[in-house]
Amino acid sequence: MEAIKKKMQMLKLDKENAIDRAEQAEVDKKGAEDKCKQVQKDGATPHQTTFSPEFKKTVLFLSVLAASCS
Repeated sequence: MEAIKKKMQMLKLDKENAIDRAEQAEVDKKGAEDKCKQVQKDGATPHQTTFSPEFKKTVLFLSVLAASCS
């Protein structure tokens, strides 16, 4: 019985962590969209911009998250 309770607590924590990561990804996505709009407004092409490693990591995370939800 204790093992089941412990497992349930672990699953709840995993869920909360996943929700936190998803919320942060949404914030990062909004920032990326804003940056994209600003680049388009300034007349630069997407090839003239460079993306930070953190942004690339976020995009990868979002694609994995989207694939796992399908």
